[in-house]
Amino acid sequence: PDITACGPVVISVIDPEPGTAYTWNTGSTGSSITVDTSGIFIVTTSGPNCPMSDTVEVTIGQPFAFTLPIDTLVDLCTNPLVVLDIGPIPYGASAYWSTGSAGPRCEVSASGTYSVTVDGPEICPSTAEVRVIDTLSLIHI
Repeated sequence: PDITACGPVVISVIDPEPGTAYTWNTGSTGSSITVDTSGIFIVTTSGPNCPMSDTVEVTIGQPFAFTLPIDTLVDLCTNPLVVLDIGPIPYGASAYWSTGSAGPRCEVSASGTYSVTVDGPEICPSTAEVRVIDTLSLIHI
């Protein structure tokens, strides 16, 4: 079966026969290989029985690239709500914030570190975080 993954995968011959040589179209030999790129991988054998080959297509997904604002200094007395926005996300994707809210935008009203994870069908999960700092907490009298 074809394989879709978010990182390196091991492709193995099921029930390899002892004494049989397996050669992959990558030039590797042995009953298994680790791949970290998308492509079509073919294993062939010319063992004591008859020559055989098998093919598997591997798709290594990429994480969804998004950006959060840089760490944000804000006076929460004059601006009690800060909107964190990652911009548009792909159709079918979901964004989950450490606050419990979902969607590409999150409103916060306190200093802290906030993270968001984006994932979905055919999207490898991506996570980022941003700090919101109340400027009043920086004033020392």
